[in-house]
Parts: sequence; structure tokens; C-alpha cells
Amino acid sequence: MKVLIIGGVATGTKVAAKLKRENRDYDVRILTKSKDISYAGCGLPYYVGQIIPDKDLAYANGDAKEYKVIDVSISPSIDGAPFVDLTKINGKLLEFAKDEKLLLVCTKGKRAYMLQNRLKHYGYTNTLVLECGTPLMK
Repeated sequence: MKVLIIGGVATGTKVAAKLKRENRDYDVRILTKSKDISYAGCGLPYYVGQIIPDKDLAYANGDAKEYKVIDVSISPSIDGAPFVDLTKINGKLLEFAKDEKLLLVCTKGKRAYMLQNRLKHYGYTNTLVLECGTPLMK
């Protein structure tokens, strides 16, 4: 199914994200006046992952620039970001150092917080959670 959302501010991007999350096969597009959509919290992975480099996002104060974006969604949904399956974490993550700066991102934040707690238990010291962080499309 093809879906066209008119308006790229808060409601439009939220509807597009929900449609894409629930129907991965849908072709969801956003039509907006400006060249950029509203980013809010959900656009931060694009910024941190340098998918939208040199953007001057008002809420981004630079604290997360050095963090590696980690996709903690139910299934991989952030292009270019390592995916971590929360259900398979039973110890140290060999691909990440315990002091590496990790930005844990999922759709609403619950899975990211659960992973953050698990990682703290295993000695990881530099993790942040970004709620509502999953990008709209692959």
C-alpha cells in the first residue's frame, strides 16, 4: 500500500512512523512545504548517525555527538546502526567496549531502558537512551 502524509510536522511524522512500524511493507511518504521534516526527538538518530550532517537542530546541544547509535528495536530499523536483540543479551557485548559511548534507540524507550539496565549490570558505563528514536523508514 502507498500512503502519502500531508504535513511534516509533529502529527504527520508521528502518523508516518506508526504506519511504518506496524506495516513494514507500506510505502509511506511525507509531503511538506520545507525541505526538512520536523525532527523533534525522533530525528536525533539521523543527526547523531550523520545521516543528516551539518543540521542545526535546535534541541541538539552536542552532548551525544560522540555516541554510537545502537538500534534496540524489536527488529532492525535504523540503517547503518548496529542492531542489538535485547532477548539475546546474557553478558558482555563483545562488539562494544565497556566504556564506549552508546546511544540506545528504540521506538518508545522501554527496550532501550531495559538494555541500559542490563548493560549497567555487566559494567557498561556510558549509555544514554533516546525515547521515540526509531527513524521513519529504512
